[in-house]
This record gives sequence, structure tokens and C-alpha cells, in this order.
Amino acid sequence: MPTVTTITSGPSRSLESSRSVQPERPFVPVKSDVFPPIFTGRILRTHNFPLVGSHLDLFFNSDSFDLLPSFRPATKTIMYNKSTLIAALIIVLLLAIEVGAQTSSSGSNYSSISAFTEPYRSIEVAASEMGTLVAVEVKEGDRVRKGDILAKLDEKVLSAAKEIAQCSLESKGRLKSATAELKMQEGRLLKLQGLFQRNHASQVELDRAQTQAEVARAQVESVRDELDLKSFEMKRIEAQLEQRRLRSPIDGIVTRVLKDEGEFVSANDPIVAQVIQLNPLLAVFSVPQQKALKISSGQEVELVIDQFAENAKGLIEFVSPNADPQSGTCRVKVKIDNSNFTWPSGVSCKMILDNESPSTARKLKAKGELAARK
Repeated sequence: MPTVTTITSGPSRSLESSRSVQPERPFVPVKSDVFPPIFTGRILRTHNFPLVGSHLDLFFNSDSFDLLPSFRPATKTIMYNKSTLIAALIIVLLLAIEVGAQTSSSGSNYSSISAFTEPYRSIEVAASEMGTLVAVEVKEGDRVRKGDILAKLDEKVLSAAKEIAQCSLESKGRLKSATAELKMQEGRLLKLQGLFQRNHASQVELDRAQTQAEVARAQVESVRDELDLKSFEMKRIEAQLEQRRLRSPIDGIVTRVLKDEGEFVSANDPIVAQVIQLNPLLAVFSVPQQKALKISSGQEVELVIDQFAENAKGLIEFVSPNADPQSGTCRVKVKIDNSNFTWPSGVSCKMILDNESPSTARKLKAKGELAARK
């Protein structure tokens, strides 16, 4: 059992020595490698009745840098001389100053900040409509370009509707008939106007001819409006057909194919495939707030890719204006050029801060080379 280290000086004197011996009070042991108590007092009032009359000693623990209490029965009072207590207080103050300096230095001297590379974009491609998959055009690991077809849903009904709309759109019979009728009515109107000027036609006949010409003109416009509506209907069907073709939204790599040909895609489970973008890569660092205030979006930073022991250039894309209250850090997104697909996603990397020595990057690179060899 650990014991309490105490230092005695002179004869032991106690105000309670004249009292009758009381039973042993609860005793809290303290490690023997602590300093003499920096405070000694007598408990007069407490909710724990057995502790009343006991003495309380506070010890400084050099391992955890905190104060530990110890209770002694009143019959075992130990006195400490003044010089011992002063020496203990001086030691406590020196240790507190040293701990504060170490904490301050550890909070400000960040030789590097670590993070992991991740895809710049990761998209789960989902079907916008329900239906049965009639074709899956890719497999896991395939590289795709933006707009490439990944899968197709059943299009039979829409394809038939498109053919009908196409035939209606190409049907020009009604338009030709209406145009011919308009031409005839306009010609008749011109003749009646000439006869009316020579007093060979009445005003009623002239008015009737003008009305019939206007009706023919409106008929032509109506047929043209119907054709315009059919063209819009054609575009709507084509858009619905396009929705049943799942295309890649980015240039990237197919990492997952979740459906097979013949499976039904429902509204509750519409995801068919996942595509990730590895050029560029993205790394999200937790930068101390004091350091984050010195960097900004668009700034270039130096990175070290640990697994490959290579340096890389990164471009700061975003610096969060909000700091985490618990860690005191800000999120910083760095975009890493990976046009040759040299580095995969998920490897550790370090960001070198501007105010560090030029040899820091070389040291980190050497560490990375050693880790790579291991």
C-alpha cells in the first residue's frame, strides 16, 4: 500500500492532545514520491460526520501536477516548520511555471499538420425514375468521362410514345390544307374589292369575304400552334428517355456498382453506382486558429505524402471562419493536383506551415522514406 511522505521538525504539538483518544478516522493514502504537504488544517464541519476533528493535508503530486488530499486522525497531528513549507511552495511554483511553458510551446510549435487524402468528389449516381435495369454499361474500376452512360432503364413505353409524337410532328396535311384555304379566301377578297370599287359588289359581300379570309388566317395559326405543342411534347418525351439513362456527372472512377441487369430500381433504393474524382485530390486539415488566421484561400502550400515520401503542391480552397471550441482548430481544405494519378485516396499527408525552417520539409520527407522502407 502506498504511504504518505511527511517531514517532522521539533516536538510534536497538538491543540487536541489533551482530549481523549478518538477512534481512527478514514484515511486516504497518497503516493510516497510527493512533496511535503503545502497546506495543513483541521476539519470543523463536514457532511461526513466521521471526518469531524480530523486534519487535512494537501500534497502536490509531481506526476500528475495536481493536489491530493489526505486525512489524518486528530491524535496523529504532525507539525511542519516554516522553512519546509516555504521550500515546498517554491517548488510548486517552479513546476507550475515549467508546465505552463511546455503547454504554451506545444500549442504554438506545430512542425506539421497531418491529414488524409480523399476524393475531391464522391457521387452516388441514382435513378430519377423507377424501372427495371435493362443494361449496366460499366464495372467497378472503370474510368469514365462526364456524360458516359453507366446504366439504362427500360424505355419501351417511352420509345413508342416518341414515335407517335414524331409522326404527328411530321404530319403537314392540316397545315397545307389550312394554307390553301387561306390563299383562296384572300384571292376572293381581292376580287370582291375590285368589284366593289366598280359598284359591281355589295358591302355585305365584301364584309363576308373579309370575314372568311380572317377565319382562314386563324385556322392556319391554329394548325401551327398545334405543331408547336407537338414539338414540345416530343422534347418532353426525349427528356423522359434521357432520365432513364444514368450518366456519369464527373470524370472519375467507378468504385461501386450496386445493381445488376434485370433488377428493379425503386424510389426507396435508387442508387445504382458510385463514381469518385481522384484528380484533384482533397485533404482537410485541422489547423490551429492562430495559424489559420495567417493563411487564405488561393494560397499555395507545401505537402509531404508520407507513404510515397514525395513532396506535392497544394492549393488552399477553403479556410473555415469558425473554430472548434474544444480543439481550437479550423477546417482548411487543400486541393492537390493529381493529374498523373500518382497518389491514391486515403494516404496520410502533412502540410508544412510557412513560418517553419526550410529543413522541415526535408526532415518530414526523410521520415516518410523511412516509413516507406518499413
